[in-house]
Amino acid sequence: MNALVHEAALWTTLGNDAVMAAQLRHLLRAAFGNVRLVFGVVPLGAPFIYSTTSFDLWDGRAATVETISAELSIATPSELQLYEKAWDGLRVNAVYGDAARARITAALERRTGRDAAR
Repeated sequence: MNALVHEAALWTTLGNDAVMAAQLRHLLRAAFGNVRLVFGVVPLGAPFIYSTTSFDLWDGRAATVETISAELSIATPSELQLYEKAWDGLRVNAVYGDAARARITAALERRTGRDAAR
């Protein structure tokens, strides 16, 4: 399984700092060390690829797209190609491993005001 998050999501406050710190700690535990998961962070400074809402690709067979009011299921090959192209653009610009962990840790440290490695 492959998953990406945009770095802006790490810095956007939903709830308060305590809620966000708990979410970031959970992300650090869940995103690393799982051999079945390739987790990346798309940096704030990454080149702009496409403007899209959140979406999931399912082995080239379908995509689910989240909008403000609904979830869409996409299965038309020509439409799937657009989402695959967007995914590829995001994927190649993402950072992985220690670089991804460092971005999450930096956001956590800002929330807690201390070194998250402690």
